[in-house]
Amino acid sequence: MGAGGCRMRGAPARLLLLLLLPPLLLLAPKTRGAPGCPVPIRSCKCSGERPKGLSSGAPNPARRRVVCGGGDLPEPPEPGLLPNGTVTLLLSNNKITGLRNGSFWGLSLLEKLDLRNNVISTVQPGAFLGLGELKRLDLSNNRIGCLSSETFQGLPRLLRLNISGNIFSSLQPGVFDELLALKVVDFGTEFLTCDCHLRWLLPWARNHSLQLSERTLCAYPSTLHAQALGSLQEAQLRCEGTLELHTHHLIPSLRQVVFQGDRLPFQCSAGYLGNDTHIHWYHNGAPVEGDEQAGIILAESLIHDCTFITSELTLSHIGVWASGEWECSVSTVQGNVSRRVEIVVLETSASYCPAERVANSRGDFRWPRTLAGITAYQSCLQYPFTSVPLSRGAPGTRASRRCDRAGRWEPGDYSHCLYTNDITRVLYTFVLMPINASNALTLAHQLRVYTAEAASFSDMMDVVYVAQMIQKFLGYVDQIKELVEVMVDMASNLMLVDEHLLWLAQREDKACSGIVGALERIGGAALSPHAQHISVELSAFSREAGGSGAGLHPVVYPCTALLLLCLFSTIITYILNHSSIHVSRKGWHMLLNLCFHMAMTSAVFAGGITLTNYQMVCQAVGITLHYSSLSTLLWMGVKARVLHKELTWRAPPPQEGDATPPGPRPMLRFYLIAGGIPLIICGVTAAVNIHNYRDHSPYCWLVWRPSLGAFYIPVALILPVTWIYFLCSGLHLRSHLAQCPKGGNSRLSLEPGEELRSPARLRGGGALLSDSGSLLAAGSAGTGTPAPREDGDGLYSPGAQLGALVTTHFLYLAMWACGALAVSQRWLPRVVCSCLYGAAASALGLFVFAHHCARRTDVRASWRACCPPPGPRCSASRDNLRGGALEKESKRRSYPLNTASLNGAPKGGRYEDAGVTGAEAAGGCSMKTGLWKSETTV
Repeated sequence: MGAGGCRMRGAPARLLLLLLLPPLLLLAPKTRGAPGCPVPIRSCKCSGERPKGLSSGAPNPARRRVVCGGGDLPEPPEPGLLPNGTVTLLLSNNKITGLRNGSFWGLSLLEKLDLRNNVISTVQPGAFLGLGELKRLDLSNNRIGCLSSETFQGLPRLLRLNISGNIFSSLQPGVFDELLALKVVDFGTEFLTCDCHLRWLLPWARNHSLQLSERTLCAYPSTLHAQALGSLQEAQLRCEGTLELHTHHLIPSLRQVVFQGDRLPFQCSAGYLGNDTHIHWYHNGAPVEGDEQAGIILAESLIHDCTFITSELTLSHIGVWASGEWECSVSTVQGNVSRRVEIVVLETSASYCPAERVANSRGDFRWPRTLAGITAYQSCLQYPFTSVPLSRGAPGTRASRRCDRAGRWEPGDYSHCLYTNDITRVLYTFVLMPINASNALTLAHQLRVYTAEAASFSDMMDVVYVAQMIQKFLGYVDQIKELVEVMVDMASNLMLVDEHLLWLAQREDKACSGIVGALERIGGAALSPHAQHISVELSAFSREAGGSGAGLHPVVYPCTALLLLCLFSTIITYILNHSSIHVSRKGWHMLLNLCFHMAMTSAVFAGGITLTNYQMVCQAVGITLHYSSLSTLLWMGVKARVLHKELTWRAPPPQEGDATPPGPRPMLRFYLIAGGIPLIICGVTAAVNIHNYRDHSPYCWLVWRPSLGAFYIPVALILPVTWIYFLCSGLHLRSHLAQCPKGGNSRLSLEPGEELRSPARLRGGGALLSDSGSLLAAGSAGTGTPAPREDGDGLYSPGAQLGALVTTHFLYLAMWACGALAVSQRWLPRVVCSCLYGAAASALGLFVFAHHCARRTDVRASWRACCPPPGPRCSASRDNLRGGALEKESKRRSYPLNTASLNGAPKGGRYEDAGVTGAEAAGGCSMKTGLWKSETTV
């Protein structure tokens, strides 16, 4: 009964087993291997394994080998699903991320565990408990960063351990204490730092008979890179010198261009070396602290996998204050390292630098349109067959140029690019070569061969490099006497170089001064056969270098001072004595402006034409010279036009009902022509490109190509028009003089310097001054004599005025041309042109002063009026005459001028003049009174 009951109870169990067997077989449809090795896991295979030490024979069915590689397992399989006799478990090439405590509990017979090529980052303490028979453990090529002694608990028989290819950089002391039977270990990683933190491992390995694998190689520091850790001495494992981190990244790492109000996060990651590792932030050198109200959010540093430390900084609302350099600094006991990034904050209206092409000795560079505050880069033109090292040994391959905040290009940095000229590259090679007593003479002979072609030098650096080589050779002159002759030959060859290049080399590196100084030292130490030759070469080269780097010739300055003295004396005289000088309103304005602009041209030329070391000053000098030169020529043209119109103008026939003659026209039109046109031309030229007024020349003036349209073409238009007015005026005067009878009373017959000494001659003779002081011609309108205008001069005839203007015009042109040649020619032509400039400037100043001041009686009288001679009689007579004249003037002004007075004497003028003349004779001051009378009647 009992047995039968047992059989009855066992029948349902067997039936349940038969029902569950097909589903279990479906879970592992591809399971192959020895009989009795069911593994209910996809991608896992089970097979028998022969015992260790048996090279032949059938596998032992009791020893199981389970392979679960190449799948997508996220974690190790449950030990209960594996055969009890599993001795080898291969779990490589899966996606296992971590090992939990007791992950392999129950596999007590397991001898080999392969977990390589997974993504394991966490190994909890006790993960290998229950593996008492495990002899080989492979955890290579994972992401394990934290290892401690608890990690390897439960592995008393482990012989070989491979933890290479992980991310840890060091190992804590005692990490292998639980591995009592360990014989071989491999832990080489790409971050392994062989410093003082690993010093404990070498004696521990010797004491425990532990072999460090030869594949355990140091990655840091750089002095121990790729050296096997087992072959090092303890003294080599130290924490000294510059701090080297296996990881240090700043995101973003490149320059950032943001707008106001944007949000910008930063992330700084570095290698974690222990509790003394910290990350600090700086902005333009100042420490940064979190301030949410100011838009600065600074999070606490995080440590990842015991290997990395990360800090995040967020700028939530960027302002202009955020522009500059942001720095992430990692500090340890050993030292600090930093990473920086530049931030450019753009305002609402951003500026741009225009696209520009720059061609220089380093190549042809096309700079694109660039945002303000950004540094643009251009690749250098490389020469694949050259072996010349770059400056400072840096392998630079790019040129850089910054666009400043105002949208203007700064000077570019082309120092990392090679020279495009073959001669310059070779000379640069000479400079880089080391020189000693054994090769100095050979190099000097080779360099002399290249200086023989100095006339073909096209770059100032050619002269600079030769000068540097001469300075180097100078140290071996005492040892090698033959160097003297070679160096003198090189200096003599440099005299063939264009003066402009010599000047640029002098300004760049004082090259000419250095060569002259070297030759002076050679001349003092040379032997007697060479002394005369050296002195001749030295003096010639000194003149050449001095001419290229010095200012103007000394004769320029005193002659310019004389010109300025004459011009400003004329200006001051006409301003202070305007009411007593017989000159028309137009003539007064034109004379003062002409003298002022001629003075401006000469003063700026002498004082600033060579100030090329100061860019802004040089540009201002160029603009001023451009404006004053054009304005002077235009004022001369305007004066020629006014004189021509005065000669050809005829009075209109009288109309009934005309009460008064028309008033004078405003002078504004002359200022708009003579001052406005040059101002527009200079403004447009400077606005297009301010660098048009400075192009590395030895003088401050327009660049050649822009000067064609901005100066020479306008001058080519102004001069012919002015000369046409001169010619027409001269022909008109000649025809008029041929028609007038000899001794006729006409203003055209007045000789230069003829004076109006008395009012009797002014009115009684028929000639009279107009409202502005012009001398009116006598006769009727029918004689064809030009009618009076307000544009004439009270003392000079039109012929004298025309001759003075023509003389002034051509003297100014001669002075300008000689001045231009004096700064652009070589030594001998420069001296000649400077002397000619001085002669033209002196003649111009003296002529203007003599014609407009010294020869005029009214001007001389105004000078004497400033310092009247003592004498009560003359003073009393002058006062009486002034009173009578003013009374008569008031009577005369009560009767307006009629048409007849324009071509003849005014009514009643003869009797009034006779009375005045008698008073003058009685008073004894006839000339002074006459001049004063003429002024008051105008």
